Amino acid sequence: MKKYSENIKSSSDLHGRFPRFRPRTDIPIRVCSGGHWHDGRILNLSERGAFITLGTEVWKGEEVKLLLELPEAPAGNIELRALTVWRTSDDDHPEIASHDGYGMLFRSDKDADSLLADLIRNLVDAGRLFPEEDNSG
Repeated sequence: MKKYSENIKSSSDLHGRFPRFRPRTDIPIRVCSGGHWHDGRILNLSERGAFITLGTEVWKGEEVKLLLELPEAPAGNIELRALTVWRTSDDDHPEIASHDGYGMLFRSDKDADSLLADLIRNLVDAGRLFPEEDNSG
């Protein structure tokens, strides 16, 4: 299995996008919206954002807290702030079953950014994430 550094040529491509990864196994995430915590799962992840599913509604434009509770996290749990930038419905993406999907843009935070980069590297090296193919042409 390739290590993170063998999978990734640079931290961002020529268009300023960070590489995205898909999970091989479920990667849970907790989302705080409206003062309530909800369970979700990550469908893809990068250093700048994620596509997640939730069993509850989150409004486009809403700022939420995200909590990653994974053993691979270098410093325990990682809490991030994110902006909900887009949303899908089941009709658009039947692969996400009965939950809406949400595009989350992480708010920049020097400490959290570093922890997230380390977590992604650890998950790739452990075989829990793999690079998502770039279909942009």
